[in-house]
Amino acid sequence: MSDTDSFINEVNEEVQKDQFYAFVRKYWWVAAALVVLLVGGTALNEARKAGIARDAQVFGDSLDQALLLESSDARLAALNEIPAKEGDAGAMLDLLKAAEMGASGDTAGEQSLLQAIVADEDVSDVYKQLAKFKYALSLDATASDDERKAAFSELTAPGAPFRLLAEEQIALIDAGAGDLDAATARLQSIADDSLATPALRQRIGQWLVVLGAPEAAQ
Repeated sequence: MSDTDSFINEVNEEVQKDQFYAFVRKYWWVAAALVVLLVGGTALNEARKAGIARDAQVFGDSLDQALLLESSDARLAALNEIPAKEGDAGAMLDLLKAAEMGASGDTAGEQSLLQAIVADEDVSDVYKQLAKFKYALSLDATASDDERKAAFSELTAPGAPFRLLAEEQIALIDAGAGDLDAATARLQSIADDSLATPALRQRIGQWLVVLGAPEAAQ
């Protein structure tokens, strides 16, 4: 390489350095802003997660304290004092409120709250299904056997989370109406279902004994 070429290369390197430093001096704030955003975003995310955990802890403690009270009226009053929640947390709170309404004899209030859970688009399907099941149970004193069976039948689709419990209730309605053959057949089907829990099988076995089928549901 000639002296001229070497000189030109050195000049080019110096020019590139000058251009780089000029760029840094002009746009340093961009890099600084990116660092601030990165660090600040991480801090905000951690604070948000800590806040969510703290709110969940307070919510859970409030539920525990309310449910430890002795009377339904006292429990319902305490539950009503808990700030309203959205989504599944709100559904959980409303399910507890509905249970206390039902226990205190306010069937209309219980049913209205359960229907509101079912209609809430922000609530997960499992909570909606539970609300439907609780609603069907609440019909015991206000609806005919056919209406109650229809309500439980909506919950018996394959894969539905409360399918077997709904089938059990339909069987009990049949038994109460004197259709023991239908009740026994349905109960035996529940006992034979691979998804039946040991506790459910034991209860079904007891129902079958009551209905005169002691050999079933082993």
